[in-house]
Amino acid sequence: MAPKQGVCPLLLNDRGRCAFGADCSYLFTGNCLWSHTAKDRAAVDRLRRRRTAKVSSGLVHLESLAILPIGIDAEPSRITHVQELASFNKVADGEIVVPGAPPRFTPLTQPLQMKADSYNKTIPTRYPQYEYIFEPLLRSVEVMQPGLDIFSATDVISNVSNLRKLFDVICNRSWGTERCDLDIRENTLLLSRWNRDPNLSLSLGCGSGFEKETCRYPPEEDPVLQRSLSHHRVLSYRFADLQLVVQGEVDAYHCACDHTTPWRRHRRTSSKPSALGPSPSLAFAALALDDPGDSPSFTPPCPVTHPSPTLRVHHTGRTIPAPCLVEIKTRNARSPALSTNEAQLYFSQRAKLYLARHEQGLFTPGPELSVRKMDGELREWEAEAQQQVTLGKLAGLLRVVRDRVRVLRGQGVERVSLVCECDGTGSEQGVSVRLCERVEGEGGALLPPVV
Repeated sequence: MAPKQGVCPLLLNDRGRCAFGADCSYLFTGNCLWSHTAKDRAAVDRLRRRRTAKVSSGLVHLESLAILPIGIDAEPSRITHVQELASFNKVADGEIVVPGAPPRFTPLTQPLQMKADSYNKTIPTRYPQYEYIFEPLLRSVEVMQPGLDIFSATDVISNVSNLRKLFDVICNRSWGTERCDLDIRENTLLLSRWNRDPNLSLSLGCGSGFEKETCRYPPEEDPVLQRSLSHHRVLSYRFADLQLVVQGEVDAYHCACDHTTPWRRHRRTSSKPSALGPSPSLAFAALALDDPGDSPSFTPPCPVTHPSPTLRVHHTGRTIPAPCLVEIKTRNARSPALSTNEAQLYFSQRAKLYLARHEQGLFTPGPELSVRKMDGELREWEAEAQQQVTLGKLAGLLRVVRDRVRVLRGQGVERVSLVCECDGTGSEQGVSVRLCERVEGEGGALLPPVV
């Protein structure tokens, strides 16, 4: 498990050492700019070994992949043909809201004092759980894109966080051990987070508390959305020569638009083929329910369906256009300069960023606290030679993993995981990637069975 502290401020003692000692999260990843004792480093080494053991627990090594020597494509590795397929909110175990809506973000106009998330008792410590991790994605697409078979022309289905983590692993700028659970449906690779990752419940700094104070639903919003814990978007885009469907969490929206019109579910009547390719039938049974929202006399604000034995779907919310969505980041003002994590913004295709800095939890309004448009910066970031090398290797890794998992499935291996380790040296030799088999009881299917 990572250290409890989230930042390494420029608070040094007389000997120029980091004030957090072995609890410094930058030392844990190998990026602290200040001095540490041998005792600090030994303690962090023990934490790293413990973390690696947890990631590999319940796994049997199958093979190692030499991913970094993979040749880079002649064509630039870029994201193109971006389309939004669906959206949903997570509200409780086995429950989602489609299309849902993100909360509205209100930038600071007065000072705000926050506790660190690890001490903030208003922060949820448990988030909704689903029997099949990708079922909310699947059901939201069924509702909002009826008749679309996302498996017919999709190479990879993934969370944004997985793509960002694999990008960071290939960069090898900091120490880390990551695990993704894998599955194959038809020819589509499913790349899921490891559901038992102890870091999923770890919130560093003040970010979650800041979002809770500045991102809220108006009182007139549907009650089911008022208890929502997160909003998610499902995108389709081309990445290099791969067709991806990607799910990413949305912090909030910020704009001057009128978003008061509620969403109503309608059946698709056009025979125009989907951008993802022909879709003669769904891989899973489409909702065969008469939609009460199509009736002029229908009055309940939030109809509910049970499209599967494991998921309840509330139909309410509104569609907020992508240009209105904003990513919110917080940083300690005294911490060393940090990247705003362009990779996360890039893979989620988020066009707006709000970066708030604080002094020991105190956020103070100022001219630098504003919502920035990131379109141009992300295009420049994508075109940089260094990023093109990493993006090309990432695309190559996804192709290799998909092909190998397909072969392993043919050999009778049902449950496969990807484990990546990097030592933070920046060297290709410091990165290792291996495929492992999950033992019985260590994670199941990522999607419900075909019906």
